[in-house]
Amino acid sequence: MVSDVPALLFIASLRSPATWFSPREQALAQANEFKDLAENSPLSIVLRREDLSASGIKGLLALEGVHAFEGEEQAVDEFYAAGFRMMGLAHFTDNEFAGSAYGVKKHGLTELGRSLVPRMEALGITIDLAHASPAAFRETLELATRPLVVSHGGVTGTCPGPRNLTNAQLRGIASNGGIVGIGYWKTAVCNASLRGIVSAIQHAIDIAGIDHVGLGSDFDGHVTTPFDTTGLPMLTESLLTAGLSAEEINKLLGGNVRRVLAANLPE
Repeated sequence: MVSDVPALLFIASLRSPATWFSPREQALAQANEFKDLAENSPLSIVLRREDLSASGIKGLLALEGVHAFEGEEQAVDEFYAAGFRMMGLAHFTDNEFAGSAYGVKKHGLTELGRSLVPRMEALGITIDLAHASPAAFRETLELATRPLVVSHGGVTGTCPGPRNLTNAQLRGIASNGGIVGIGYWKTAVCNASLRGIVSAIQHAIDIAGIDHVGLGSDFDGHVTTPFDTTGLPMLTESLLTAGLSAEEINKLLGGNVRRVLAANLPE
């Protein structure tokens, strides 16, 4: 997921000066790097619904906040052409389209945001509400005609937090047909352990239902998690011990995500 990147990282890595202070150029540069990686490795990029059925390792390019559009709604076409198929409406700050859970005003969708949501849906872009303000979250649910995602986060039922989801928000995502990804780090689950992660997953299932919960690890290097991707077998074993069936765990480990992406991606 392409996120806010400090200018210093782009300067230190000797990237083009055009990327140093422009979120738009930073995101597009990272999209090109992702394409280069796919061309020189077994990775294939998911751009269309049919790509989900391809064999091998697959990756989907996501944008953590449309502040990268720098206020221009038509930038969505440029980002779509660059390969982005999932986009968060906000990250750590309010922007010209939507408020952030960490923003100063935490406003809802702006006029630009209300116009952007249906445009994203028409293109086949999955909308991510992970960092959206409560108002933007609610207003997007009211507008959406396709399944939404909360790619990574926690639930207030096990861990209070500024962007952890309330039971009402969980029910809203379930009614929309979307999915909530449970994260592994401390502010998402409070108890950053297998037990804490499983507890948050179980709460989300109790409220939203098994078809609307998935994994939202956030293996991005900015947060500390109790294990990396090699620890997934331990999580699977913990879910089995907690009483979930193999069918339910298959949904959690990717089945639900595939369903939502299949509903949203362009044909």
